[in-house]
Amino acid sequence: MERVKEEVLQAERAVLYTLGFDLNITHPYQNLIDWLNKEKLLTDLPHESPFKPLVQNAWNLVNDSLRTTLCLQFPPPKLAGAALWMADLMNVEDGTHYSRLTRMGEFYEAFQLHPQELSSICDQMLSEYEHSKLSRLAAGAGQPLPAVKADVEARLGPSRMAAAGAAAAPGGPGPAGVAVKAEEEEGEVKD
Repeated sequence: MERVKEEVLQAERAVLYTLGFDLNITHPYQNLIDWLNKEKLLTDLPHESPFKPLVQNAWNLVNDSLRTTLCLQFPPPKLAGAALWMADLMNVEDGTHYSRLTRMGEFYEAFQLHPQELSSICDQMLSEYEHSKLSRLAAGAGQPLPAVKADVEARLGPSRMAAAGAAAAPGGPGPAGVAVKAEEEEGEVKD
C-alpha cells in the first residue's frame, strides 16, 4: 500500500509540474457572455426573437466542449468564439438563416481566433457529437460502433465538418452537412 501511495504522490507532482502549478482555470463562458452583452443578445431580446436559439446553442456548445480536451488545447476566448460561430451556423428558422456574425474580421479579433484554429476546434466539437450520438445508437442497436457508423454514413453521407465544407463563412447558409443539435446540459441559459 505504501508503494501505491508513493506512486500516486509522484504522479500528482508530475501533473502539477506539467501544469506549472497553475490551477486557476478560466472558462469560455465569460468571453461568450461579454460578446452576447455587446450584441445586446442577453438583454432587450423579445421572447419570439430568432436569436434566442443562437444564445442557447452557443451556451450548450461551450458546455459540451468542456467534455473534450479542447480546454487544454485552446484558450477560453477561442473556444467561446468557435461555439458562437457554430451556433450562428445552426441558427436557421423556417429556412431563413439569422446571423449576427457579419463582420468576420472583428469576430476573429474579438476572440483572438484564426480561421485554421476555428476549423480545428469545430472539427473536434463535431466529432464529439458524432461519437456520442453514434455510441448511443450502437448501444441501442446492440451493434459495434464501427458497424453503426458505416450504416449511418451509407445512408446520410459523411458527417465530418471537413467533408461538409468547413470553410463556409458565417453570414451565409452554412455547410450543408453540418446538422448538429447541441444537447441540453445542466447549467445552460434558459428563457
